[in-house]
Amino acid sequence: MQLLLNSPWDVCFEPINEIVYIAMAGQHQIWEHNITDGTTRAFSGDGYERNLNGGWGIVLKEVLFDSLE
Repeated sequence: MQLLLNSPWDVCFEPINEIVYIAMAGQHQIWEHNITDGTTRAFSGDGYERNLNGGWGIVLKEVLFDSLE
């Protein structure tokens, strides 16, 4: 089976387990490719672009705009 890479942005090799991590910008995921057995799968991300890192955008907006009043 062949997989198409959708805008690969960067790679990182983990030598102990022989895994290549691929940052897929087009799919908003990190894939892992196991060199030993040849399998490739999504490691992280569900394919949706969004910010789930806490509400920093909201907090920053309140700090900036409240300071102008």
